[in-house]
Amino acid sequence: MAYLWHSSKDDNWVPTELKCSMVLVDDTATMLAPMEADGHPGEVLLYSHRLNSVASSWVLLAPPDARVYVNHFSLASGIRILADRDAIRISARQPIYFSTASLAGIEAFPYSEQAFCPRCKLEIAEHDACVCCPQCQVWHHQSEHADLACWSYAETCALCDQSTDLDSVDFRWTPGEL
Repeated sequence: MAYLWHSSKDDNWVPTELKCSMVLVDDTATMLAPMEADGHPGEVLLYSHRLNSVASSWVLLAPPDARVYVNHFSLASGIRILADRDAIRISARQPIYFSTASLAGIEAFPYSEQAFCPRCKLEIAEHDACVCCPQCQVWHHQSEHADLACWSYAETCALCDQSTDLDSVDFRWTPGEL
């Protein structure tokens, strides 16, 4: 999962989930519009490149004359693979931040390779109901059956200090911490 964080009018940081490639509109860096099939020549694009069925990388593309900066450095080459917590600034606008942070949620285990739950030590099979820890990226069982509610069994992940509260909407990192 990836997010763009922008500052609201009341100076709070607001995340926008990135679900597909987007256009970063130059007149206001917080305004996003879905990328159309015919492209947007001359505009700054945030492009999602699928690495496999589960993961993707995000690429920032800009025309040569665009004044785009990533972490205070000019995007001279016109292309950049984004990393967690990169600051993006278009012209003299306020920066927006790219983040790969995510929230814990129940989903089907997406891999066919053998994996084991760190809490119960049992195998996690493809399509089992699980939670991937947002901090350490380790998968835990989380089914409706009490014997495999491994993620919510304790207050924190079996391997790190990530909270196991599935109702939390608090990210571990926000741009306000910079």
